[in-house]
Formats: sequence, C-alpha cells, structure tokens
Amino acid sequence: MSEYGIFSIYIQLDALKTVEIDNKDLYKVLFNEDIYSYGSVGKLILHDKYGLREYGPITGDEKLIITYGKEAPIVKEFSLLKISKISGIKTFQPTTSSVLELHFTDTYFGNLVKKKFCKAWEPTKKASEIVEDILVNLVGIDRGALNIEPSDTTLENFHIPYWTAADTIRWISNRIKGTKGKCNYGYLLFPNSKKYLNYMTLDNLLNNAETDADTYLFENAGLYYNNKILSWQQTGVDHMGIRELGGGQLLGYDYNTKSIIGIEKDESFIYSKAIEQITTLGGSSLFDGFTIDNNSDTFNYTYEVTGENNKDILKNLFYNNFIRRYSLQNMVQLLVAGHNRRFAGQKINIQWPSATNNDIFSSMDSGQYLIKTIMHSFAPTQTPFYLQTLTCIKNAYASNKFNTTTASSNNATNNIFSLGIFG
Repeated sequence: MSEYGIFSIYIQLDALKTVEIDNKDLYKVLFNEDIYSYGSVGKLILHDKYGLREYGPITGDEKLIITYGKEAPIVKEFSLLKISKISGIKTFQPTTSSVLELHFTDTYFGNLVKKKFCKAWEPTKKASEIVEDILVNLVGIDRGALNIEPSDTTLENFHIPYWTAADTIRWISNRIKGTKGKCNYGYLLFPNSKKYLNYMTLDNLLNNAETDADTYLFENAGLYYNNKILSWQQTGVDHMGIRELGGGQLLGYDYNTKSIIGIEKDESFIYSKAIEQITTLGGSSLFDGFTIDNNSDTFNYTYEVTGENNKDILKNLFYNNFIRRYSLQNMVQLLVAGHNRRFAGQKINIQWPSATNNDIFSSMDSGQYLIKTIMHSFAPTQTPFYLQTLTCIKNAYASNKFNTTTASSNNATNNIFSLGIFG
C-alpha cells in the first residue's frame, strides 16, 4: 500500500499460466471509461523480461487483470487485442530485453461488435427489455452486472436482420425514451467502475447522477489531494455548432396511407424548443444571445426523411440526437490525482475563481459538471503514480447571462449549489 493504494497487473496467458508484471518493469498503463462509448480500451507498455513474445501470437483469449485504488480496490478484467509494437532496448538478449505495447479492451467486445445475430421479439416487449435480453443472452454478460434504466417504449414487430449486437442497440437507443430523467432522452451504453455495464439516458445522468462528495479546487498546495486540479483546459463553445443544432424537420412515411408524416408546422424542431426539453447544468443555455430563427444566417433549417411511420419515434430521434450533440459543447478537461471513487457518469462540483473583484467564484463556470470520460494512467515516471484525466460536460452557464433562452425553473432549482450558485 502506498499513497496511490494497491496496484497490480496479471496477464493470464491460458488456464495454466499467469504472469505477474513487476511494477518496476512497467512503463505505463492507460485505459478509459466513456459514457459515449460501448466499451473501454487501453494500452500497456512494459519491459518484457518474461519472454511473452515467445509464448505465441495473441489470440484474444488472453486476459489482463488490473487491481488498483484505495478503500476497496477495484479489479478490472480485460481481453488482450494485440501486440502493437515491439522495441529492442539491447543489442543482445532480444527475447528478454524488449519493450512491448499491448492493446486491450473489455472481455465482451468480440460478442458485441463482431458476431451477428437473427432474432425476433414479441410486440409487447419493452425496448429496454430487448436490450437486456441481447446483452445477457447474445453478448453473454451476467445479468447482475447490468444497470438498465427502464423504457416504456415498445417497438412493433422488432427483429434483428443479421445485425451485430452493437448495431442493434444503437438503432434502438436512437428511438426510445427512458423513465427517470426530466425528458428521458439520449440512451447510452457504457461501462464504468461503479457498475460493470450501464444502459441509461444522458438526461437521467444530468438529473440524477451521484455527486462526488469533494468540491474540486484550484490550489497551490496538496499534490495528492483528491480534489486538487493539477491542470485544465476548456474547449469552449463552437459558434458554428448552432448550424447543426438549430433544428429542422424529421419526416417519416406512413406505409398504409402512402403519405409523408411529420410535415405539420408544429412538428418542427428548433433550438429554443429543444433546449427546454433537456436538463442543463446551469441557468443559461450555451447559445443564449444568438438569434435562431428561420430567417437567421446561423439557422440551418433542414428536412430529413426517415423510414419511420410513428410521430413519437420521429420526436425521439431528434431529441436523442440533440442532447448528445449539444452536450459536447463547452467541455472541460481536468488532470487530478487518481482515486477509485470516481467513475464516468458521476457529477462533480468545481469552485472556479472569478476574474472580477465583485465575485469570489465565476458566474459562468462554477457549479456542477458531469464526467463524460475518465482516462486512468499509471506510470512510475509520473507524479503521482496514479493520475486521472477527466473530460467533463458543462452544457449550460452557471448564471443567466443574457436573459433570453433559459433552462426551466425546475433545472435551476435542482442544480442550486451549496454556495448559492446555479450550476
């Protein structure tokens, strides 16, 4: 046990042979959790004094087992994908004097993205129940390792026409609503260290995600403090992004009446309507102050024809896409000391200092953030040994700066920070 807790790596070559990697032979190990990604990927760089190359080709059946953290350490099991690079470090003894770069991913990766299936479900089956059945019976994930948000949406006569599980889940996720958020849009499938595999809406996370007990600070002291921000960068708002988020019309086709559906004026989807439908981490939307209407140069009024014959599905398609794309604006990346209490899909609070003398904290950036991605990094050459890079969603400004398009009063009330700052 050290300041970063327990850390160990084992490579299970087969049922009879397991190799423990000495931390002294480790150059770096990286792996991620991302709520927008169906699985984790990682890379291990090590000094191969064990003769792993001589064992034989990597087939994907080999396992990488990583144990890390303090206070109930986490054990993660991955499948090795390939040896991507081999570098010699001596002119003699090449077998035991080389550096290997190994890529790895989740153990369910192959069944999720490679195997194809044909299967049908009864019309009364809920969409979330179909996804659960796919993950358990086709992908092979234990039911107890799943955290699934229920959906009331049913898909009429749904079947898989020789699709992969990943393609099927993606198709379903774009067309359904959940039951636990404000508007219940934006279904995501992702792993994290809190629960093996999650299937829930982004709006549910923005509303109800567990919040880290620590408030994150910009401080000079305390390198190993869990809540000290070591470095940061911010993407800001892409003002051209409004061209894609401005809205338009999704059109479907009724096969019975042989007519286009969704052409009524009130079926139009525009930014001002969409932003009211989603949960925002603040009181002012990112594009407040922009003129967004049919005559504006920044408005991109488009028509898109789909094969759907249900207006509710058309609505789900638009809002599912909108909330995911909109939430990629104004992201913040933080470097912090590693801790196994953090996970993708968790909220954190940041006290962001103000540049003005009138305020202690920034009225734009202080408040709540949702962790989209965590990159775990372990390396003897870095301080601390265990670092995490957090990519966080901040899909609204903390204060209502422009007093135009605002989040609903329910959002503002739910997101009042303990300091009295909207965020």
